[in-house]
Amino acid sequence: MKNILFMLAIAMLITSGSFIGCQSPTEKVEAAEKDLQEAKEDVRDAQQEVVDSLHRAATVEEYEAFKTEVQLKIKKNNDRIAELRVKRSKPGKAMDEYYETRIVALEKRNAELKVEIDSYDKSRSDWEQFKREFNHDMDELGEAIEDLFEDNKK
Repeated sequence: MKNILFMLAIAMLITSGSFIGCQSPTEKVEAAEKDLQEAKEDVRDAQQEVVDSLHRAATVEEYEAFKTEVQLKIKKNNDRIAELRVKRSKPGKAMDEYYETRIVALEKRNAELKVEIDSYDKSRSDWEQFKREFNHDMDELGEAIEDLFEDNKK
């Protein structure tokens, strides 16, 4: 987006430069000021578009697609956590307090994320921010589960 604005500003300056060559010094200054003002307005408009795109509500289709994707990840997390429980409870591998505490914390966080996506109000105007933060939380949970799997292999 910034590249487009930069290229637009350069094009406007080049165009105005070709017209300025045939003008008096006073006309050149006025034309340059006008071009500068237009470029500032273009930048302001572009910034507003970015802000508007970040502060919009989710469409029903966007929300449903995202929710379906997240529910699959949550189910996968539940399956992985169940695998951890089975591996830790096999004969010869007593489930110590450390792993039990971590597994319970992972289950709790996974359940919290499920509640969060189920209770999201689609009319809120922070859809992009919500998605970004939710995906970050899901990624962190996935990494924590994988880390516990790695610890379990040792």
